[in-house]
Amino acid sequence: MSPLRARILRGVGATALGQVANAVIQLVSLPVFLAVWGVDAYGEWLVLSSLAAFLSMSDVGFATAAGNEMTMRVGRGDREGAIVVYHSMWALLTGLGLAVLAVVLAVLWLTPAAEWLALKTITPGYAAAVLSVLAVYILVGLQLGVVNAGFRCDGNFARGQLLATIQRLAEFVAQIAAAVGTGSMLAVATAGLAVRCVSILQWLAILARTSPWLPPGVNRANAATIRPLVVPALSFMGMPLGHALGNQGMIQVVATTLGPGTVVVFSAHRTICNVVVQLMNTINRGVWPEFSLAYGAGDLELTRRLHRQACQWSLWLSSAACVAVASASPMIFHVWTHGRVELAQELLAVLLGTVIVRSFWWTSSIVPIAVNRHKAMAAIYVGSAIMACVVAYLLSWSFGVVGAATGLFVIDVVMGLYVVRSSLLIVEDEFIEFLSSTIRPPLAAKFVRATVSR
Repeated sequence: MSPLRARILRGVGATALGQVANAVIQLVSLPVFLAVWGVDAYGEWLVLSSLAAFLSMSDVGFATAAGNEMTMRVGRGDREGAIVVYHSMWALLTGLGLAVLAVVLAVLWLTPAAEWLALKTITPGYAAAVLSVLAVYILVGLQLGVVNAGFRCDGNFARGQLLATIQRLAEFVAQIAAAVGTGSMLAVATAGLAVRCVSILQWLAILARTSPWLPPGVNRANAATIRPLVVPALSFMGMPLGHALGNQGMIQVVATTLGPGTVVVFSAHRTICNVVVQLMNTINRGVWPEFSLAYGAGDLELTRRLHRQACQWSLWLSSAACVAVASASPMIFHVWTHGRVELAQELLAVLLGTVIVRSFWWTSSIVPIAVNRHKAMAAIYVGSAIMACVVAYLLSWSFGVVGAATGLFVIDVVMGLYVVRSSLLIVEDEFIEFLSSTIRPPLAAKFVRATVSR
């Protein structure tokens, strides 16, 4: 087995394990939190968590852009340049994180912002306390992203993914224990933060052993290294912004128009459908570092081949998974929610249809993302997400939660029309050849190659 294939398989395997862990966390957390808090309080926890999640954009995209740049420099054999980018990224994100945290705390404690949430089961002061801890939790996570870039750039993406999976599971166990033991939202948020702080120290120790040439610190940071990354970094901000608008923003729309109780229904159905999305994410994250390395080395043939095969597997695996989810959902909902949340067939159908459309562009988007050529794509993603929220808001008044879900469909249609064409231009591929390769079942393609080789 070639080193490239071995790295991809390890990366996909580690990502798959992470996605399984995410699915387990999502599937287990809902019935546990429902049992501890009830529908209304759990819905308000989801509202608070979704608000805190917006802070993940506070790195302004520099972590991802710099991680790509580090990987491409290593692909060119420029380790010294990768160290400079690493230190510059760390210095910048530390400063940004502290500044954002100061603003968030000031808003929460010096203004009536918490009262505007109109929560019913907890007081504004308690909500501010929970949001404060969640804010620190999210910002510490950005520091973990810096360390993870160190693993990714040196061909150790799989190891970084495995550590991230262990960290998420440890956080989940700590949070469940806190919920069952205390019933306190503040205790749950604090438990997650404690595990995350310990994790960053462990990651640094492991990175020092696996990549001793990449020391932590900020002593080699310089502004000249950061400046060329400003445009791709700001563009990267559009990706989590679009994702947050399409996901967390939808929760706010549903909460506003239909109430916190309906948020639980919407989130439960989307959680089931996200199991399919995790398959696409498994492929995406597994090949992302290889796109950066190949493009940095100037190997367009390899990037073209990676693009075709990744999109092919994404389409077919997601399609098969949607069929499986649709068939098993009645049983899953009955067992999973213990009858607290009923299966809404129309809502599930709309969300699964959205996943199928997404499979046409989600994996293809990794090409411009991996090589820092995603400026236009990010802008279109944000625009389509805003449009989707508006559509969801308007339709939810007449069609309920199904109308809100229809808004998500808007994002994927718009993105599908743009992303594939953009990726094909980067890898210098023809649409007909790409489409022919993608719609052919992966095992059939393997059979054809084996037959021809005989």
